[in-house]
Amino acid sequence: MNENLQEYPEAREVRTDRLLMRPFTTAEIEAVVDGVSLEHFANGFPIPESVDQLKDIARSGGFFFMETMYSPLACVEIDTGLVIGSTGFAAAPIDGALEIVGFLAPSRRRRGYASEGLQPLVDLAFENPEVTVVRASVPQDNAHIEALLGDAGFERTDTVGPESEYRRFRS
Repeated sequence: MNENLQEYPEAREVRTDRLLMRPFTTAEIEAVVDGVSLEHFANGFPIPESVDQLKDIARSGGFFFMETMYSPLACVEIDTGLVIGSTGFAAAPIDGALEIVGFLAPSRRRRGYASEGLQPLVDLAFENPEVTVVRASVPQDNAHIEALLGDAGFERTDTVGPESEYRRFRS
């Protein structure tokens, strides 16, 4: 095991009533990178953002990103067993901040999955006592995501650039 990885919490699953958020398998990452749709991928998955996220893992050799809680997680719809998106954290904490990310296949949007999965991921982030704030970046013209973050206790902060940034501080 890489000595540097010992400081990071191990990857784990996060469950809600309808979702299982778990580390991607090597086969799933390879399929996404190669543009192959696996039988258990929902219609429309992966979306371009998930492809970019998983290509970064493949380029890095995958180990770090698959073995720590800061890895992207496959969003699995429990009722169907289909991978419907990706979520998790963009990287390990930097200066006490942890960025949360999430992408759903268009066929599974507007069903409440994002709001259902957000709080358990925030709770997971704050299990690390060094994390003082969870951040989320939102591309322009995503009022429904901005509303979701606001409802979850995130506050909009001033930023420069095309994305809005939201932060939720440890209570």
